Amino acid sequence: DQLRTKEQLGYIVSAFSRKTAGSAAGFSVVVQSSTTLPQELEKRCEAWMVSFREQLGSMPAEDIAKEAAAVVAQLMERNMRLADEVATA
Repeated sequence: DQLRTKEQLGYIVSAFSRKTAGSAAGFSVVVQSSTTLPQELEKRCEAWMVSFREQLGSMPAEDIAKEAAAVVAQLMERNMRLADEVATA
């Protein structure tokens, strides 16, 4: 929301966790912009990561548990084929 909507850095903005080649945990931020230079994108992404880390650090344990439960529920959902998805809509 911050980078794409509020700062309007680009049409494609994504942040996600990942595993690197040595199984280390990583965090990626992807921003595609036709109007902002790469150096500015990097600066704004770094600032957002600092802010996001502070936000996570001050998040109550109950909220973290709710977020974790939502992720688990999403991972446990059965993958639907397009035909199944359309039929239930």
